[in-house]
Amino acid sequence: MTILFSVVLAVSVWADVRVTLRSGETLTGTIVFQNEEVLVLKNADGQRFQYPMTEVVSVEDGVAAEQEEEEQESGSRKKVGVSLHLAGGAGFVPYGGRGGGISANLYVGACNLFDKHIFVGGGIGYTGVFLIPDEAAAKSLSFIPIQVRFSAPLMQTEHAPALGASLGYGFSSKGIDKGGLAASVDAGWRWQMTEKSALFVGIDFALQQGKATVAETIEGEEYESEQFRNFCRVGLKLAVQF
Repeated sequence: MTILFSVVLAVSVWADVRVTLRSGETLTGTIVFQNEEVLVLKNADGQRFQYPMTEVVSVEDGVAAEQEEEEQESGSRKKVGVSLHLAGGAGFVPYGGRGGGISANLYVGACNLFDKHIFVGGGIGYTGVFLIPDEAAAKSLSFIPIQVRFSAPLMQTEHAPALGASLGYGFSSKGIDKGGLAASVDAGWRWQMTEKSALFVGIDFALQQGKATVAETIEGEEYESEQFRNFCRVGLKLAVQF
C-alpha cells in the first residue's frame, strides 16, 4: 500500500491535475505533496495551497478534464439555426433615379460550422423598392429573392466584427417584367447573446437586377425596349440568429 501510494504521488508531482473541493471550487496545478490528511497544490504562478483531504472530492488529470469539457461544449452547440434579416436604406438606379428600399429575409442552415460561429444556409425573402425616376412619377417595385447565405465573425469570441454575403435570384412580383440577380454584402458587429442565439447590426449593400420595358421618345416617335436595370440599396441591417 505504501509503495503504491508513493508511485501515485511521484506521478502526481509531475502531472497537471484538476482538484475539485466540496465547496464546488475547482483548481488546477501540480501536486507537490499528498498524504492521507493533506494535499499541497502548486498553481501556474508557483503559489502553493494546502487543503485537508476531507475537503477534496476528486483529483483528475487536468488535460483529460479540459478535453472532456471541450467535447461536451462542442456537442451541446446548436447545429441548425434560423437567421432573420431586416434591412432598409437609400435606393437608386444608376443613371435612372433615386428613392429607398427595404428587405426581409429568412434563412435556415448550418450554424457553428466547423465548431466556429459560421453560418451557411439558404432562404427566401421580400425586397421592396420605391423609386423616383428623373423623368417619371414615383414607381413601386417588389421582388421575391431566393438566396444562399454565408456569414462569419472575424474572431471567435462572444462579441466580434463580422462579415456576410447573400447570392441568388430575385423573382419579380410587382412593377417590372422580369427579375434577376439578387446579391448583398454586409459588415458590422455580432453579439453572442446566449449559447444558441446571436444579434448582428451593421451596414448593408444590396443589388437586385430586373428587366423592364422602357418607353423612349426619339424625334417625336415613341419606342419601347426591354432593358436590364440595377436596383441598388445602401443602408442598415439588423439580423437575429436563433
